[in-house]
Amino acid sequence: MTIYDYAYIEGAIAESLATLTSHFPKDWQVVQGSEDLLSKGAEKFAVLNWLPESDEPLSSTDRIVKWKTSVDLYCRWKTNEEGAKVTMRALQADVYDLFKVRKALSDIDGVTDTDVVSEVPQWIRINENDSVPVFITQRLIVEVTQYIEVT
Repeated sequence: MTIYDYAYIEGAIAESLATLTSHFPKDWQVVQGSEDLLSKGAEKFAVLNWLPESDEPLSSTDRIVKWKTSVDLYCRWKTNEEGAKVTMRALQADVYDLFKVRKALSDIDGVTDTDVVSEVPQWIRINENDSVPVFITQRLIVEVTQYIEVT
């Protein structure tokens, strides 16, 4: 029987991202659901949030579920936009590699595919007090396709 549990999938995504220690050397740099950690001073963060899943029944007991998680990547703005974009591109490439090439979630029962897409352009997060850029941010969507047997 396969686990029908979004929190389990999101936790596995967070654990997988935390293995990218060249980007996230501290365990608190990858978090589920809260941007409160952004003031802690690290260079990069990943904030995960739930998105509605889709469910395709195959029979009365079998279904395909596409679990979706948004992953907001934050790279601290240091000196200029180009430098921040270079850092973000390297981080994005490693996230794509983790899920699409190395298949980080393939050991989860029933997972048949993982996709990573970006549906929105990068944006700059500014300090509201002085309008100085603080982060360049990119939202990625991680979609995990899982075959589920419901008993």
